[in-house]
Amino acid sequence: FQTFIKGERWDDIADDLTLAQADALWRDFGALLKQIHSTAGEAFGWPHPGQQFARWSDLVQDQFERIYQKLMAQEFDTTDFLTAYSYLHSHLSWLDEVETPHLLHGDLWTFNLLVDCRQTPATIVGLLDADRAWWGDPLADWTMFIWAKGSGRTMAQAQDAFWQAY
Repeated sequence: FQTFIKGERWDDIADDLTLAQADALWRDFGALLKQIHSTAGEAFGWPHPGQQFARWSDLVQDQFERIYQKLMAQEFDTTDFLTAYSYLHSHLSWLDEVETPHLLHGDLWTFNLLVDCRQTPATIVGLLDADRAWWGDPLADWTMFIWAKGSGRTMAQAQDAFWQAY
């Protein structure tokens, strides 16, 4: 489908965008992700036949356990990880405040968006690579992780445009 959608990968043309085009795309991105996150599901976890959980805390605990097993298999030092794991177990009720699973893309950033800059304003015309989609807390989605780590003047301007629409 990517071949037939009239657009380019945002990541490939990001350096060539005008400020107005970039702002329009970040607003589009915020609105698109808000629409995705507004889709509620019935269980936390992955689409059928993937594993599903009744509570958000059950899914997070399962993921911690899987990571722990992998660390042990590779004989890594797990001291810091076990501290975090203990903290998790002490605060499961916080996780269970998330009662509704929401659709998460799992890998949404500019490299998975097709854009059309030939029109005004520039718009997102395609969303790619949803094979990591799952049901959970929107704050756990990849995009939210990137926003939490990003800094600098350019990132702040992009965040402002994004959050206006989200």
